Amino acid sequence: MKPGVDLQTDSTSEKVMGVAAFLMADMLAIPHSRIAMAAFIPDFLYFFAAGTMIHLRDSREGRRGLSREELPRLGPLLSRRG
Repeated sequence: MKPGVDLQTDSTSEKVMGVAAFLMADMLAIPHSRIAMAAFIPDFLYFFAAGTMIHLRDSREGRRGLSREELPRLGPLLSRRG
């Protein structure tokens, strides 16, 4: 990874956005579920774009994923780590 690339997420912004959704629902007098459904499309687009950018950068830099033989088995992993 290149120096200066920060992959840490800011949980404060997530908390503020969660509170903002409840405030919007309260002020607009509509159910919170409607606010959450309206936020789904932008959320999906954001994570799709972020995943695509990571994939393209890693492909350009020659990084490859694990082969099927190198991947851990899901059953034992979940039973061991919960």
